[in-house]
Amino acid sequence: MKSHNYVQSVGNPDDENSNISSPLTPSQSSSFPNTVSTSMEHVTVADNNMRPGSAASRDSAVSFQPSDEPNHVATDNILSVGDDDKHPSQSNNDAMLPSTETDHLQTVTTSEVLETAEEKRLRKQSHRIIYVTAFIMSVGFSIILTSVWPYLKQLDPSASKVFYGFVIGINPFGQLLASPFLGWCGNKVGSNRFAFLVSILFFVLGNVTYALLRLMDRSVVSYFLMASRFIVGVGSANIAVCRSYLTTSTTIAERSTVLSYVAAAQSIGLILGPAIQTALAIAIPVEAAGNNSTLSTTDADGRPTGVWDLYTAVGWIAALLGLANMLLFMPCIYKEVNISQREAELILHNSKNASAKYPRPDYFAILVLLVNFFFILFVYVLLETIIVPMGKDLYGWSSEFAIKAVGIGLSVIGVLAFFMFFVCTVLCKKFDERKVYMFVGILPLIIAMSIHFPMGHNYPLMQNCSQSVNNASYVTTSTATTSLFLTATDLYSTTEMPVLDRNKRFFSPVDEQQPVQFFTSFSRSKRAAILDDDDSCNANGCPVKQHWCTYTPIIEIPQLIVGNLFGVMGYPIAFTLTSSIFSKMIGPKNQGFWMGVLTSTGSLSRMSGPIFVTLIYSNYGTRWTFGALTAVLIISMILSVIFYKRLVPMNVNKNSPEDERMTQET
Repeated sequence: MKSHNYVQSVGNPDDENSNISSPLTPSQSSSFPNTVSTSMEHVTVADNNMRPGSAASRDSAVSFQPSDEPNHVATDNILSVGDDDKHPSQSNNDAMLPSTETDHLQTVTTSEVLETAEEKRLRKQSHRIIYVTAFIMSVGFSIILTSVWPYLKQLDPSASKVFYGFVIGINPFGQLLASPFLGWCGNKVGSNRFAFLVSILFFVLGNVTYALLRLMDRSVVSYFLMASRFIVGVGSANIAVCRSYLTTSTTIAERSTVLSYVAAAQSIGLILGPAIQTALAIAIPVEAAGNNSTLSTTDADGRPTGVWDLYTAVGWIAALLGLANMLLFMPCIYKEVNISQREAELILHNSKNASAKYPRPDYFAILVLLVNFFFILFVYVLLETIIVPMGKDLYGWSSEFAIKAVGIGLSVIGVLAFFMFFVCTVLCKKFDERKVYMFVGILPLIIAMSIHFPMGHNYPLMQNCSQSVNNASYVTTSTATTSLFLTATDLYSTTEMPVLDRNKRFFSPVDEQQPVQFFTSFSRSKRAAILDDDDSCNANGCPVKQHWCTYTPIIEIPQLIVGNLFGVMGYPIAFTLTSSIFSKMIGPKNQGFWMGVLTSTGSLSRMSGPIFVTLIYSNYGTRWTFGALTAVLIISMILSVIFYKRLVPMNVNKNSPEDERMTQET
């Protein structure tokens, strides 16, 4: 589509006969007559007396003349791409007044036309507050990411991984329920301040409850843990309000970059959260039950009952951050400014179709983006659900070492993800963001999940919690000679594989007369069958009830690192551009509800994902887990290819006479 640049005619200050106004300013725009020549086009200008958030008045209008000079480019379009690689229907909406050749010309961007300098300052300030909010919500979520599983096992030793999946899933369930409601309230009230304050209050209360769980009755403490995560989820639903406000307080040209910034703020939060937990793990080492707290006592069983230790400290820190966040939304600090509606009115006015209604969004294409968003977040579910249990199962890590190792790993990943958000902005300047979305976003995620597929020859260390076996007089082991004594019946095997040094801790009932060297191939499943199958077992290694551990190789550490590098390259870009393309397809309408739908879709993924992943992981192992994730991402890529031509911004000039004429010219 052919786009117009605009040149404002301004008076020559040295020409006394000039009867044309000086360069455009809001205060001077009222001197212009309301009626102008039909050869000119109106551009709406902000009024100095206009309150933030109100629509621009058409009484303050300035005449502009179309200019087709090729050197007039849209410098305010952050995500502009080459003419041969641009979204169809993505027009250049900036009104340009070039000042390169004469004193009669002046450059004016869209934001300068639509708002005053004070409004722009307040708008940018409100954006920074939104970034801080997204950062704090991410810290509050990620700070418990590596410790919630060992915390749950300490509170309730009988808790299973499936119950742990429900504990993780209940947080996004609260977000799922609250997101549309908060978005609707913001639209209904006309201000999002109340929604932010109420949601952050829930965030604080949920984290305080999390920190006080040791004071609860042990028969119900695991359910209180679930309730605390639900309340935090309700509080973190304000990310829908964050996205909604950013889409209404930015121009189309600014939107992708601003959404990238809020995603970068979330990334920084995801970096610092595990880093804080890792620092606490070092500062408050867990040497034994009851000896991991600086301000705690123990009960009769030697379990901590205090309110400050490695696991509870993160709740207090998140609550304090939430209280600080509430202060930023006081009326004297946070002021809302709406510019997207003014921009839409400008576009409609210039198209001589000001009375037309906005066209309907492409609901099928929007559904595709929602499905993609759902599948993409499955990757993040992997981090928030099974990364610590998987480290304990596959590599025999202790809870404390798993917290440190995973915390450091997530921090490094977060740093890389932070830079990928800026790479996304650079790439989208040069290429169609749909291509960046598919080939730099989704494709690396598919590769990452494929690389995680187990393919080595080393096998997990199995748990051994059988007191009867450990204390039996007929159980013998020799770590010096690395030999093990087995009965003849133990030698039969349905699954033959070598046993590694890592498995020297296995025991088996024996006949003292029949020694067998440890490295002899024999049935791992037969050996594992004698071990105690108890959810309360806290020994290192893979639980016996996870039978796949007996025949599924581990994911080697180098393999894990390479897979995560591909994942960290793709996830930030896929996540950011899904939100960006989605907001542009919705158009300049009030997006509170739609952003609530997007956030709820993400919440639904994060709610069902942990339950699905823990069930698949516990029952079928890493092969099926990463195989399923690879499959859903391939589906996402196929849908994106099929609907490629429809993943475009809404054309607000659709069906207007001007748009039809320009389309024919093109």
